[in-house]
Amino acid sequence: MRRATLRSAALLLLAAAVVGTTAAPVRGVMTELESHYAGIAAGTANTFTCINGKGSVAADFVNDDYCDCEDGSDEPGTAACTYLGDRFPAQLRFQCTNEGYDKQQLFHSRVNDGICDCCDGSDEFLPLDQGGVTCPNTCAEALAKANAEKAERERVRQAGLAAKAALVAEAKGNLDGLRAKIDEHTATLANVDAAIAAAEADKAKWEAEERAEREEIHKKSLAQKEEWEKEQAAKKAAKEAEEAAKPPVEEEKPAAEDTRVSENQGGTPPNMMCTKWRQTGECKGNGPRFPEEDKDCDVVIVPGASGFCECVDMRTGLDVEYPFDCGHQQFTCQRLCEHEGKDSGFLPPDANPNPAVPPPEETFTVDTGAGHFKTEANEARTRLTNAQNRKSEAERGKKEAEEQLSGDGFGPDHVFLALKGKCFDRNEGHYTYTLCPFDMVKQGHTNMGRWKSWGEQTYGAWGGKHDFSKMIYEDGERCWSGPARSTAVRVVCGEKNEILSVDEPSMCTYTMVFQTPAICE
Repeated sequence: MRRATLRSAALLLLAAAVVGTTAAPVRGVMTELESHYAGIAAGTANTFTCINGKGSVAADFVNDDYCDCEDGSDEPGTAACTYLGDRFPAQLRFQCTNEGYDKQQLFHSRVNDGICDCCDGSDEFLPLDQGGVTCPNTCAEALAKANAEKAERERVRQAGLAAKAALVAEAKGNLDGLRAKIDEHTATLANVDAAIAAAEADKAKWEAEERAEREEIHKKSLAQKEEWEKEQAAKKAAKEAEEAAKPPVEEEKPAAEDTRVSENQGGTPPNMMCTKWRQTGECKGNGPRFPEEDKDCDVVIVPGASGFCECVDMRTGLDVEYPFDCGHQQFTCQRLCEHEGKDSGFLPPDANPNPAVPPPEETFTVDTGAGHFKTEANEARTRLTNAQNRKSEAERGKKEAEEQLSGDGFGPDHVFLALKGKCFDRNEGHYTYTLCPFDMVKQGHTNMGRWKSWGEQTYGAWGGKHDFSKMIYEDGERCWSGPARSTAVRVVCGEKNEILSVDEPSMCTYTMVFQTPAICE
């Protein structure tokens, strides 16, 4: 037996009675596939050929809740073939009858699942005693709602078209302004070359005189240097002669190394003699030692040095130390030791803690004349720079204006040109979002992307290369540990220019919906 169960005799009698009568359309068949079921619907076919051409079944096997065809096409109105999984053609759907309303299409798995999907309930036909549900027919209400929404869209479209006329007029004014700029820049370029040539000629003339004057200044300075050198040589010779005429000075005989004469009157040897100044670090008298910095007894110890005076008590032969942290007054260890540490705040009469620094040797700086500028040459250079800047600005301005006029980047009639230079805000919570068409998108002071382009047109038949329903902004401020911010703006028809919504579907990637009359058709 080809089925696990048999139909009841009543069903067989009912099927036989239908033959020869006007049959209803086959349940669940998609409009585009009706030709495959025409014979079954008309009651003129005894068999059904599977849509993939692989086999056929008896006519009464269609929609009998048993999957016969390999592609499941014999069960357009039941869920019997959903078990085929990936083998079930993805394009096959159950089509609601929805009399008087749109022919809604569903996945077959939603047929007789206990949920009313079709507005007429045609997807739930299982009898109540077999677990079916009762579905109210809401097609009339759905149609009324759809018609109301359609009417509202049409109202918005008409209002948008009316507002678009003003934008087109504004864009036309902007175009006229661009053409005027092109004419202005063209006129500037026609005259500026002559101004540049005249300024270059003046500059060359006055700079030649300027160079001659600089050379003269240099020449005079060289002569002055030569005279100065002669004077210096004469002064040096006179000084040497004066020194040579002085009588020789007898050198003092040094005292014996082991004898130190006291400064005390009468020449009485002191009780204590200096050995050395011992240098320490960290500004502490008892800090770490730096032997390489030790100093002789007669060297002036200046404030900022730390260490200790090492003395010898001549009465006992013992060493005595007098430590000093940084911040002391200047002194010598010789004086300190001889006074047994009681008088360290002064220097010996012949000490000089700040020896005079010999004056720097006199030199003569030659004036090369490089600092000499002729007034007329300066004025000529300024005129040339200004003329060159005018030319660059005119060339750049003319190019930008011509690109805006020649391209299709502002849409039909250049209508989007009316939005250039304007910005639109939307407040959401604590944030203010700003869209500046053809410039940038930002959240407060945070850049969410700079203008890159329109979306790419994927439907060549529509004409043009731009999809004016999408604006792309990229290379905004970089997120912490994330990418640079970017924003995709969906442009929809509306009565006025307004940001409708802002979302962040993924980190630092934003979407925005912007309505404008400019896109209404």
